[in-house]
Amino acid sequence: MKSFFKIGLTLVASMLLTIPVLAQQTADVIGKVELDNGDPLPGAVITAESDKLQGSRTAVSNENGGFVLRFLPPGTYVLTATMPGMQTQKQTLTLNVGGVARPTFIMKVEGTQEVLVVTAEANSVLDTTQVTSNLKEELFNNLPVRKTLENATALQPGVTTTGPRGVPVISGAMSFENSYLVNGGSINADNIRGRPATVVIEDAIEETTVITGSVSAEYGQFIGGVVNTITKQGGNEFTGSLRVSLENEDWEARTPVELESGQPHEDDISDFETLTLGGPIIKDRLWFFFAGRREREEGTADIDAGAALSPEILQELGLADSGNVPGQRQIGNERPEDRFEFKLTATVAENHTFVASYLENDFEETNDTQFGVISAGAVVESRAIPESLLTFNYRGIITPELSVEVRYSERELTFERQSSGAGTDPVTGSTIEDFNTQSGNNYGAHFFGAKPEERNSESWGIKASYFLNTASAGTHDIVVGISDYQDSRKADNEQSPSGYRTFPSATRFDANGEPVPIFVNGFESPNSLFSGIAFYPILVPSSGSDFTTQSAYINDSWTLNDHWRFNIGFRYDKNDAFAQDGATVSDDDGISPRLAVNYDLYGDGTHVFNASYGEYVARLSDAADGASTAGSPAIIYYYYQGEQTESLADVFAWMSNNISPNLWDVDFARTNADFIRIPGQTTILQDSLSSPFAEEIQLGYSTRFGSKGYFKVNYIRREYDDFYTGLTNLDINAQLDNGVDTQLIVNDPGFFEREYHGVQLQGEWKVSDNLAIAGNYTWSQTNGNLNGETRGSGSILGTSVSQYPEINGFDRRAPVGPLNTDVRHISRVWATYDIPLSFGRLNLSALQRYRSGQHYEATATNVPTSAAYGFPSGAELGYNSPPRTTTVFLSDRGAFTTDDIWSTDLGVNFNIDIRRLTFFVEAEILNIFNGDGTADIGNIDTTVNLLEPFNVFTEEPVEGVHYSLGDNFGNGLNRLAYQTPRTFRVDLGVRF
Repeated sequence: MKSFFKIGLTLVASMLLTIPVLAQQTADVIGKVELDNGDPLPGAVITAESDKLQGSRTAVSNENGGFVLRFLPPGTYVLTATMPGMQTQKQTLTLNVGGVARPTFIMKVEGTQEVLVVTAEANSVLDTTQVTSNLKEELFNNLPVRKTLENATALQPGVTTTGPRGVPVISGAMSFENSYLVNGGSINADNIRGRPATVVIEDAIEETTVITGSVSAEYGQFIGGVVNTITKQGGNEFTGSLRVSLENEDWEARTPVELESGQPHEDDISDFETLTLGGPIIKDRLWFFFAGRREREEGTADIDAGAALSPEILQELGLADSGNVPGQRQIGNERPEDRFEFKLTATVAENHTFVASYLENDFEETNDTQFGVISAGAVVESRAIPESLLTFNYRGIITPELSVEVRYSERELTFERQSSGAGTDPVTGSTIEDFNTQSGNNYGAHFFGAKPEERNSESWGIKASYFLNTASAGTHDIVVGISDYQDSRKADNEQSPSGYRTFPSATRFDANGEPVPIFVNGFESPNSLFSGIAFYPILVPSSGSDFTTQSAYINDSWTLNDHWRFNIGFRYDKNDAFAQDGATVSDDDGISPRLAVNYDLYGDGTHVFNASYGEYVARLSDAADGASTAGSPAIIYYYYQGEQTESLADVFAWMSNNISPNLWDVDFARTNADFIRIPGQTTILQDSLSSPFAEEIQLGYSTRFGSKGYFKVNYIRREYDDFYTGLTNLDINAQLDNGVDTQLIVNDPGFFEREYHGVQLQGEWKVSDNLAIAGNYTWSQTNGNLNGETRGSGSILGTSVSQYPEINGFDRRAPVGPLNTDVRHISRVWATYDIPLSFGRLNLSALQRYRSGQHYEATATNVPTSAAYGFPSGAELGYNSPPRTTTVFLSDRGAFTTDDIWSTDLGVNFNIDIRRLTFFVEAEILNIFNGDGTADIGNIDTTVNLLEPFNVFTEEPVEGVHYSLGDNFGNGLNRLAYQTPRTFRVDLGVRF
């Protein structure tokens, strides 16, 4: 844990900085005051009051009747407009994070009493040119969902949970290309997979806004979406809560793979406790908020089921059967976790506010199996992931028209792993990964080495906002800012304790169900059972990378009149990025336009049409660091071509005796290995990289139903480009002439494509004061020939058709079709019903979810590049170490889908008021009808068996002739393959 001295020192230092950051944490009110004849009324005083605001905030209407109120924390506000001789007018508004309310006060000559005007709440979903959705704390608490930030994101339109490990995907981008912000600071948990960090405490969340299209120029470094969350801040009254959440593995139904294996669930109640406390240190001047979360989860982790060998493979290997093939098993898994947050909000002078927050999570785990294992010996016995987020914000109103905001954030994350059973010996310290018959599951030593890995980021920023109100050209809300964002990673990317990864031809199981590797000469195998060993040495230790992006932006939200509103924005981004060896990765720059128009048919918000055009630039991902000579491992790979054996020691010995005792030496391997990659030598970054980008066109329509609800629909088309690509061809070899096949890392010159079409609908209907129905539906299609990320590596280079084009240039190497993140239909519809009681309140909620199947395909990853399959000779072409196998799509891309997923979830929230205390019981049943569909393509069996060879350039593969699907193809390998089974959980606690 950081010392408070360091935190305080950082806060003081950050006050001296003048470079900005990222996200809006507050809301604005931009309104006007008119006489009842429509003429503007200058000189009216507008006062905003709320329990979310320290003191009150005032503005005076200018000569054109306009006024602006900046930096209002989200919440419910009463706005009062006064002027001598005129009736006082009041409006009640609910403001959302990042939203803008646009009220109009119509003043009349003073009467006998004050007039109270209650209007429909300011809806940030509608009152904007952005495609956005919002989830407040109260609704999120009532709905029967796990209260995580990823789940809050997953409830929104345009979002699918189809990234690796179920990470949210927004508007068709890769899952690591979203921007997650908390209190203005980035919490993308690492620089590789980009999922949000787990520093946020559920009961501390105030609200979350998700922007999926037509994004303002204020936001950058994403090409997916923006998720903006703020936490609570305290107030003039002391408030708090204590919650105990109870869960039990035995309260979950078993998935099909668990039923088949007969594995029971452990009957042990685990709990985690959450505490929040906020209130005044000095009323209207200094507030505090504290949250803490303690969890001691003791459950189980999955050891995946083994797979039986096909009759063809059994015959080739001379086996009668596959042995005692185990089903899915569990191993004890403990995950102690402690989180806390501390936040201060201070008004040091009128219109000058400072906010500082610090969040930390200390997470540990025993027996981590997340990368897929079929033996207990392959688990990571212990790991720890401490992470923290520090944010600082200054907001100052300089004049009624001009305001300034300064922000600073710092995120730190470290990975620490160890396993007492694995050493550096090549036989006992190497992974054993069977991609031929066990879907790549590991049963050797665990992945990664023991060295800690650091993934940090830091950002600063300042922006100025100016409100210009004209008589003839409407109002202009102009924002100008600059920003500096730095990602850094210090990691020696060790692949195993010994540095070796081994790949057997097949796997049988002994009498105890333990896997036994089998190695054969794949070049003589009728089933193409290739095997081999790869060595991943770290040639140069990492000194840390520095991926910095400096940005400037201007954005004008221009309201011409009651009918026309425009957003005109431009963003400039400049990369200044250095790899872990200090070499330049990128120094490019670019300008991104963000243009939008809204047309309000009647000028009252009833029917609004909009269109926008935008370009978005991604942050540099870790794939851009692939040529670094430091931290990145070299790869030296040899095929095994000896006699059939079950001894890994024999395989190492054969290679030493038949290739060379020096076969793992880099100089020898350069000209002798079957595959070699040496960062900086065989893998080169020749020129500066550009950031990937997306081009977007959006069309939309929205309508209000008075104060009862709204409906909004948006069509979004995005085209993605400038992917990171690895090139290997004869021209590059001739140009460099270094005796090896060289891979150049470049921006894609045209090999790959990715395109998204989506129709995103959302709406809400307040049937009565007690009953509300809301939800969303998305139809989408993500097509292309580049997935661009994997479960184990995160972002990766595109290489399928850009390397060895004479060999890989056939149609079924990387066909265009539905990508792995694609699902056609997804909807979430919910209803909440409040029942007032004399002693409290009862809330009932229901959530209906539907998702059509996720796309995947049948591929063979070990097709020999031989004449039998129509391939030319790589050596005769002139390559030094051409690939001896390649991947072939046997089906069309996306030809198969997982099951359609239906889930009905119910929640009951019972509150009892006793004086100032509210005791509560919250019970939830997820998937009440216990649907058991396959839902995650990363955990299903996709085994394919090759049969008769065919010419990949001229013939279409035929199932049953050229290949057969494995007996378990499309079925789950473990419980994670299936949708969440019927689950019951309960929370108990008290609020005050």
